[in-house]
Amino acid sequence: MEEKFQHIYKEFENSPDTLGILSVRKKETQESFTDFFDVIVVVIVKMETQTNVKHYDCDGRSVALHLVTEKEIFHWMITGANRKVIEWVFKGRILFNRNEAVTSLRERLNNFHAVDQEQKIGVEFAKLIRYFEDGKSLYNGLNFLDAFHHFLRALQHLARLNIIEQGRYPEITVWEQVRDIEPETYKLYQELVLGEEPLEKRLELLMIAIEFAIRSNLKIGSVHLLTVMEKRTGSWTFEELAGQREVQEYIIDLEVVIAYLADHGVIEKFEKDSCTPGVSYLNYHLQER
Repeated sequence: MEEKFQHIYKEFENSPDTLGILSVRKKETQESFTDFFDVIVVVIVKMETQTNVKHYDCDGRSVALHLVTEKEIFHWMITGANRKVIEWVFKGRILFNRNEAVTSLRERLNNFHAVDQEQKIGVEFAKLIRYFEDGKSLYNGLNFLDAFHHFLRALQHLARLNIIEQGRYPEITVWEQVRDIEPETYKLYQELVLGEEPLEKRLELLMIAIEFAIRSNLKIGSVHLLTVMEKRTGSWTFEELAGQREVQEYIIDLEVVIAYLADHGVIEKFEKDSCTPGVSYLNYHLQER
């Protein structure tokens, strides 16, 4: 099987576009980690291709080959999307490593650059606020099971935020990581999921705790957006902020973040007259820091 398996990826070794090749084999206790394939092959390339995934049968064993670019990997690292591929890159066995490209990639993923870290914190902070505010609205509407789902998601983003603040990458098993890094967040998770209080009471107590956590992380969580706003001394419209390349990774949550920061005095919201009487434009600018 091994010789035939090598034929699947050998063609990529000869391409100057290939930076590295890794393999991940299925473990019986973690079948879903490899999407139920016996072997995953990750080929890291410079340029995007039209065909991203190929499936093979190799002497009765299933193999999935994924073509990914460095750009995609760093995009997924920042956004938290496609975390499984990031795990494959971290834990896979290196089969080909052109000019130590895979080694360098792992080092950068494992040790955030300051800019990467600020942006990723901004992404997780935005999602934390989004799920918390949506959960709070659902709770106030007496939709407790839906509120439970949103508060659980908010806790997951809080946990990921805690891990990133320590300069580490959040793995799929995020609660194992956060148990030692931030026991208080882990305790909130346990109380929500395993607590014996009625659900309504658990959610009520959790709302208070998450609100406190958001305010505690307000300074570090808003650094990325405030750095973008510091690019000029004047005010910003929402459209201008939304058009900035740096915020595209959390553009879907940008409105709720701006509203939250304005409500809590981190940025200032003010009105500018429009051509229509009684209608004003909303602009935003930095408070004195």
